[in-house]
Amino acid sequence: MADLPAPLSVGTCLVALLAISLTMPACGEVEADPDWPLDSGAASSDADTQGADAGGAPPDGASPQHDADGELRQDITEDIDDDRTLDADVLYRVTESIDINAMLTIEPGTRLEFERQADFVVRSDGIFVAEGTEADPIVFTGVDQEPGSWNGLAFRGSEAPENVLGHVIIEYAGRQPLAGNDDAANLTIGGGILRNGLVTVTNAIIRHSAAHGIYMSERGSLSGFEGNLITSNASAPIALPASELGHLDTDSSYGDNGDEVILVAGARIDLDGTWHQLEIPYKMVGNTDIRDAVVTIDAGARLEFDEGAQLTLDSSDAVAIFDGSVTDPIVLTGGEEVPGYWNGLFVRNGHIQGLNHTVIEHGGREALGNGEPANLIVGDNTLRTPEVTVLDSFFRGSAGYGIWVHDAAVVNDGICDANSFENNDLGDCEIEGAD
Repeated sequence: MADLPAPLSVGTCLVALLAISLTMPACGEVEADPDWPLDSGAASSDADTQGADAGGAPPDGASPQHDADGELRQDITEDIDDDRTLDADVLYRVTESIDINAMLTIEPGTRLEFERQADFVVRSDGIFVAEGTEADPIVFTGVDQEPGSWNGLAFRGSEAPENVLGHVIIEYAGRQPLAGNDDAANLTIGGGILRNGLVTVTNAIIRHSAAHGIYMSERGSLSGFEGNLITSNASAPIALPASELGHLDTDSSYGDNGDEVILVAGARIDLDGTWHQLEIPYKMVGNTDIRDAVVTIDAGARLEFDEGAQLTLDSSDAVAIFDGSVTDPIVLTGGEEVPGYWNGLFVRNGHIQGLNHTVIEHGGREALGNGEPANLIVGDNTLRTPEVTVLDSFFRGSAGYGIWVHDAAVVNDGICDANSFENNDLGDCEIEGAD
């Protein structure tokens, strides 16, 4: 039998235990790992996602994280003050009202989901470039897929020519007005009476707003507008100042909204343009004043004037062309079929180079200038000499005259015989000073 080693003394055991304790980490201490942090493609631990929201999305300043389904996510929680690009392989959640004060570029196929109080507002130093493709549109939507689930997208102060919304979907917004305006919309352009806004909108789908699809203030402008679908919004597809009507194209679709009208706020018009026949009428509110511009109104266009509204030519450089036809007359009418519902067409100065195959009805609410109430009032005083040619048109239902002409105005010979009249309270056609 082999000899057993001699037992250790108590002192020797204490020395050994002390040596072991000095080589071990303290309680709760983790030994450093030279391979930490893990590769970004590796699965993350609970500590990895600390600070992320309940869906696993990290906040601004952190790298995107994979959620439980393996999708990259990131929250946008702070204003954008430096140029930034949003990538299509990341799902973004916008949690706040975000001011954009730098260039924000969004890649085709990117999806952004907005929480209830969230919105994007492009400020004076901001530039917004969202150009998707037909196959990969950019989507701006609500976390809750219902109308009014977020505020919307607004251009307030930014007039950058680079601003563009192309092949985008903007949906489920319109919760509350943005940029100092009174009306809410999925897309707001311009900030009340003080802040401009400019953007090009092409091949966009704008739908499911709790209010308008698009709202433009009197300071809002379109640098381009083509091929858009604006549908299933609770109010009008688009509300805009009259100065922007020339941008609306016939390749866009405006139907199937809560208010089946293009809502037009009265404004001064100084840019040439054509008001096209669209699938729904224009609703004209207030005084639309053509000044230094040539405005052509296409055959078949229908303008419905709000109570007390009017259309005025008020400059020697103002030109209007009403290009109706036998099969597609232009119609200027009141919002209600009541004599005197609106004021009428007032040619205070300028030229109507042709008012052909046009129906003007239910005007004559007030005498404008020094004239009499009528559906068509030509002239104001001897200091202005407007020129008007009116043929094959129909004037009816006026609370005043069908046509009233000041003696200083220039009209086509036989104007009273070249047109048709019906049910005008004060008379059909009156030329001041005529025998």
